[in-house]
Amino acid sequence: MDRLIVLLLASTGMRPGEMAALDVRDVDLAHGTINVDKTMTKAEAGHYRYVQGDTKTPKGRRRLPIPPFLRDGLEELVAGRDGGEPLFTSPRGERLLYAQWSKRVFRPAMAAAGIDPDGRTLTLYSLRHTFASVAIAAGADVKTLQELMGHEDATVTLNTYAAAFADRRVEVAGAVSDAFDDALGQTPTDGHF
Repeated sequence: MDRLIVLLLASTGMRPGEMAALDVRDVDLAHGTINVDKTMTKAEAGHYRYVQGDTKTPKGRRRLPIPPFLRDGLEELVAGRDGGEPLFTSPRGERLLYAQWSKRVFRPAMAAAGIDPDGRTLTLYSLRHTFASVAIAAGADVKTLQELMGHEDATVTLNTYAAAFADRRVEVAGAVSDAFDDALGQTPTDGHF
């Protein structure tokens, strides 16, 4: 289950609180989507008491495509379970508290892998940024990324990931140059503009 959580967060852009709030019924295998319409937030600073509430998504709900490599793990996780049960649970069978899970599982795993030895750089939220960076590198436009990430508007997406989009300037310039090379190579040369 721990591996599935990391892969889910890194491949969907879901917020950690949204992941923790998922119920079994939110996984729609028939349509290949995960319905995100609630989140878990800390009720009191410094305590592990969480309350369920609405997401930051303006429409209150978004449907995220299930990456094919997660399908088998999700099928196994939901098999034979009641739709109202939490999708991810603690070792005691209660709804997962993502901050505790991060301290108990995620940070030690990153340290053991030598990725974040002191446990101070990467957080579960870093996986959301991983998703955005990979999506941008794969050619996601701002509007699509905004919808997948559940940002209020495209300005939030641009302000957060502007550097990742800017890194594509050379790629875009090359594509435009190739398009002109193709077009100019097919234009008859007759001395006219």
